[in-house]
Amino acid sequence: MKSTIFTLFLALVLSSCKSISSKQELPCNFKEIITKVSNQKPQTPRASIKEYLYNGEKVYFIQTENYPDGMSKIINSNCKTICVFGGIAGFNSCKDFDKQAKFVKTIWKDNR
Repeated sequence: MKSTIFTLFLALVLSSCKSISSKQELPCNFKEIITKVSNQKPQTPRASIKEYLYNGEKVYFIQTENYPDGMSKIINSNCKTICVFGGIAGFNSCKDFDKQAKFVKTIWKDNR
């Protein structure tokens, strides 16, 4: 019985390691973005990268400038910017994003 519990515990630990190491396989330049944000003072709300489905494709909502006049952007799997939001004028190049996008998961969030 103890060996079964230990085996299940070990399997759980090893499977959780895969999710940690999967951060090393992030698309685009996410590692650089995360490093840059981590070297700055924490923002409120916290910086994040979230995955969505938008117009039939996987996209990433990058919110790293959470301050007045900061810009957020949506990039696709080919790392091309397809939408931008924010700025002093309240720019929004994807007016239907709030209605059409389906949240998939949070890729990264600054939890400091």
